[in-house]
Amino acid sequence: LPAEFHAEGLVAALAAEPKGLTARFLLVRAETARDVLPDAIRAAGGTLDVAPAYRAVTDPAAVARAAAALAAGQVELLVAASGAPLTALAEALPAAGITDPAFVRVAAIGPVTAARAAELGMTVALTAPRATLESLVESLVAHCGREDC
Repeated sequence: LPAEFHAEGLVAALAAEPKGLTARFLLVRAETARDVLPDAIRAAGGTLDVAPAYRAVTDPAAVARAAAALAAGQVELLVAASGAPLTALAEALPAAGITDPAFVRVAAIGPVTAARAAELGMTVALTAPRATLESLVESLVAHCGREDC
């Protein structure tokens, strides 16, 4: 298991193995996943087949409802387990009357999602130390025990 649960952590863990990144890999993943792992494998001389196993699809009506709830003050902290939904939400904010994305406070599952929220101009209120749901929940419990959530 990698020390950190994201593509960069997996690259580091594989690089420490005897065959490392030069082995042959089958990567089953989301259609729109980042290319950190495939790029590292190919750069190290490994071979790789990528098999997109699923596609994330945005529900525009749900995104609009979320943006409206944020604008109405019904949501104080948005919990994000992926960057893609944040992108869809950022695009919907102006129609809901939110012109400054920093208005949206985000609890991110890990550093990759937190970085995406920051790129979109959102306020990252907390980032789970490990990119797992367990770590995210623990971070939320600790955060909400200290702040008004």
